[in-house]
This record gives sequence, C-alpha cells and structure tokens, in this order.
Amino acid sequence: MAHVSNPEVASYLAAERARGATLAAEGCPQYFLLREDEVHEHGALRKFTPPARARTDDDEREMWDLLRRGVLTHMSTDHAPSTLEQKREGDIWNVHFGLPGLDSTMALLLDAAARGHLAYEDVVRVYSETPAKTYGLWPRKGRLAPGADADLVLVDPAATRRLSNDTVLSKAGWTPFDGREVTGQVVRTYLRGRLVAEQGKPVDDRAGVFLPGAGHRS
Repeated sequence: MAHVSNPEVASYLAAERARGATLAAEGCPQYFLLREDEVHEHGALRKFTPPARARTDDDEREMWDLLRRGVLTHMSTDHAPSTLEQKREGDIWNVHFGLPGLDSTMALLLDAAARGHLAYEDVVRVYSETPAKTYGLWPRKGRLAPGADADLVLVDPAATRRLSNDTVLSKAGWTPFDGREVTGQVVRTYLRGRLVAEQGKPVDDRAGVFLPGAGHRS
C-alpha cells in the first residue's frame, strides 16, 4: 500500500492482515511532518497526492507510532523533483504534483530517532532492510553480513543542522522542509565498501550497477 497518509488506515491494514493478506504499507515524510493547513501559505509547494492529513502534534505522534510498531512497514522518499519554477508556473490545479524527498528523508528519520519517535534500529529496518526485502533486493542489499554489498552510512547522532534549499543536490533544488532544524547527520556513505560521499558531498564518480528487483522482466 503506497503513500499511507493517515492513522485511520491502520484499522484496514489490521483487518486484512488478520484475514491472511500480506500487505506492505509505505509511509512518506510529508505525512508525518507537514500539516494540512500549510497549503494555505505554500500553495503548490504543498501539492502532492494524497494530500497532507496531519493537523496536530498528536497526529504526528500517531503516525510515528504506526511506523515504529511495524503497522507501516517502511519509509519512502516519494521523490518527485519538480523545480520551484515548475511548481510556480501555473495555479495549484495545473502545476506538477509531488515533492522532492531524496535529500531530506534520511535526515528526518535520524531526527525522529533523536526525538524518541523511533529507535536507530527502526531507521535501519524501515529505510533499508524492509525495502530490500519488499522489492526483491535482499539479501544482497539491506543488511551487513557476509555476501552482502557492504553498503553503509556512518552517522553522527549528535550533529545538528538546518535543512536548506541551498544544500539540495537533486534536480529539484528545493525542499519542503527548508529551515527545519534536525539532529543527526550522515557523515560518510559507502557503496559496496567504497567511499562515495562525505559530509553530504559526492567524492567519487557514479559507481552504481543495475539490480533487477521483484517483478522485473527478463
């Protein structure tokens, strides 16, 4: 189930799982941290689907609780890299849907752990292990063990910073979380044991390889 936006869905998930259904349920950062009424101020910069549902701190806490307990199984970036120009080139009814999320999702998960909404083990589970299993990339991806790819990040859990449009590397060039203070920062990223980024900056050429996942066609 993609883009779970409201705690109400938990009862439907529980009912179907009790009947034997195997259901993955994906959360996205905007459904935890952006509020329904922000659209009045930000307009098309809050246009995504389904729209934000959270209205209160209690709504946010309930969403984090569902993720921590495994009712929501994993977290996605939901990355839709429309630029600011594209989001502003017409009225809210006609501009592109979606928000950029690639640059901010890990930071927001680490911040959730620092605030006590998640354990760091939960961050690994919802952003690495479960996605790898769900999309057919396990056991090569999503774990640290003999035979796996040695993909890992080193994190400073005490580092604080402000998310900013100025530091976005993706094509979008902006983030809906611009100005948000977060705790926890990735300081090094390794791909198959090779350092590829440090302090948020790429340090090497692209070194990715195509991995067919679940549902691929030969």
